[in-house]
Amino acid sequence: MTLGFVASSAAIGSDGTVYMGSFDSNLYALDPQTGAVNWKFPTGDHIYASVALANTAGKTSTIYLASADGTLYALNTDGALRWKYDTGDVIRSSPVVGKTPDGSSDIVYFGDGNGKLYALNADGSMRWTFDTTSNEPELADRNDLNGSPALGKKGVYIGGEHEQLWYVPYDYCLKTSAEPRCSTNQSLPEDFSGVYYVTPGGNTQTDFPASLPASSMLILRLMVRQSGQTVNARLCNNPIGCSKDSLVVSITPSVPLDVEHSADGKYIYIRPMELLAPDRTYNVKVSGDYYTGGWRVGNLTLGGSRTGSFTGTFSFKVPEAGASLPLSIGTDLVTGLELTRLAAPIPSMLPSLNQIGFDYMDWLMGPVVITPADANGQGKFILWAIGAKQNATGHLVADPGSDFGLPLSGEYQGSDFVLTNKNFPMAITGIRIPFNLFELRGTLGADEVTVHPAAYADTQALSIPTFGPYLVIAGLANNWYEKLLVAGTYVTHPYDGVANHAPVGVLVKDVSFTAPTKKQAGQAVANLTLLPGISYQADEHRLGLLLVDPTSTEAVFMDYHANTSFQADEKGNLQSVTLAIPKGQALPVHLRVYVLLDVFPAYEKNVMP
Repeated sequence: MTLGFVASSAAIGSDGTVYMGSFDSNLYALDPQTGAVNWKFPTGDHIYASVALANTAGKTSTIYLASADGTLYALNTDGALRWKYDTGDVIRSSPVVGKTPDGSSDIVYFGDGNGKLYALNADGSMRWTFDTTSNEPELADRNDLNGSPALGKKGVYIGGEHEQLWYVPYDYCLKTSAEPRCSTNQSLPEDFSGVYYVTPGGNTQTDFPASLPASSMLILRLMVRQSGQTVNARLCNNPIGCSKDSLVVSITPSVPLDVEHSADGKYIYIRPMELLAPDRTYNVKVSGDYYTGGWRVGNLTLGGSRTGSFTGTFSFKVPEAGASLPLSIGTDLVTGLELTRLAAPIPSMLPSLNQIGFDYMDWLMGPVVITPADANGQGKFILWAIGAKQNATGHLVADPGSDFGLPLSGEYQGSDFVLTNKNFPMAITGIRIPFNLFELRGTLGADEVTVHPAAYADTQALSIPTFGPYLVIAGLANNWYEKLLVAGTYVTHPYDGVANHAPVGVLVKDVSFTAPTKKQAGQAVANLTLLPGISYQADEHRLGLLLVDPTSTEAVFMDYHANTSFQADEKGNLQSVTLAIPKGQALPVHLRVYVLLDVFPAYEKNVMP
């Protein structure tokens, strides 16, 4: 029994020793007869990958271990460290061992979270790297090489999150100087104490971007390097004892900020609470203390001591505001969007735990309200999102059986936007998670593809059913047991199908409304009328009722999915939809109800003028 999940395959040495990595960050060497721990080797993060064993004269001589701390370790069979190599990004790819062309020495191959295939010499020096990152902007930040490489007769094969399979001939990068994807240099400095920029897709960049959109959220990664080795350093993550100066972030020109750190103390989340001003340069300064040591319980580190300090100063310019937000609401059609490929690479353990992946989540979205832009190009809007599924031709259609039906309230400036939902539960892979905040940011292009897409979520770790305590032991809660903070990215595409069109012959008769009290629930009910010969099947469509404050152009947040029910006739045609409003639900002074047929707002009524 370890103090973490075990996802890696066991490997058996020549003497029968069983080597197994755990999410508690340790590699275990187990006696094959008794299961006793001969020794264990700690790394700086959980271990997802399986080890590779190198042999000399038929006997295991070296154990190659990859950790999500971004480091490949070479160990002797007694558990002593021979050398380590830090890539600067997460490693989930299991290493494989090949030979040099003359057969005299080993080469270790593995993929990395930065999209690079690594080849290291047996002494730990870099032989070469090959960058598989896609040239397509939509996929450039989706480049994790989490799969393991396979060695062919003449080269290495590896697949990645970018939907591509690459073949790289052996030592190709040593034979050409014209290939920009090749490198033979270590990218991390010998000595460093500071923070690096991290993309929404989780890629660490040593150079801060010169330009970022007005909707940006900044993610920074703490990095401490001494004499060419990475120090397992972190921000103060204790519920008590952290000084107010342990992390200080400022931005000029001044903007209200929400600043948090990740549970592992390696990342800093900086969320501007308003859209940044266009055509303006911002300066960000980050300083604080870093800690090392402490007592490990699973992947959770308790305590530790202040070891040093760090600082970083960055500048970036916000471009001029782009064209207006490309969303519209017509009498028969609204702009439709597909949201797919939601990913949450930060903190690093989340993708390893969630092996099903968030890619299963397909949403259809359409605007319900859009206010006109003011003199500064700013306005507000609300999107309605429902779960979707692929039909027989591979196109997305409404999925009445999905767990998703929710509003997203937003503000825009030109084509930059921030969308949020607050204090609501949402089922992720069937687990009902109460979110404090769910947020999407980005710049929506005229082609309805989002540029710089960023996602952020905030939930109390112990509030997550069943898995809450396990997530704490897994080190996923900041300040030991408090918030689980997640950052990631997503993809949007244009949608034009049944779901965003007004259905022919389907009419909304009226909406009845009963306000809730402190002691009694309320409800809103909409009844449909179908013209003769019209079919509107409950197993093909999703009805919704949305409560909106028309004064502030904000949705009333609640669990719309769980509180919505439908009624159909004996032929399966939808007849009505009911939204149960929980007792005690706070409602604005003015209230408007929208009736959604899939994502088309077919009817609206002021029920609290």
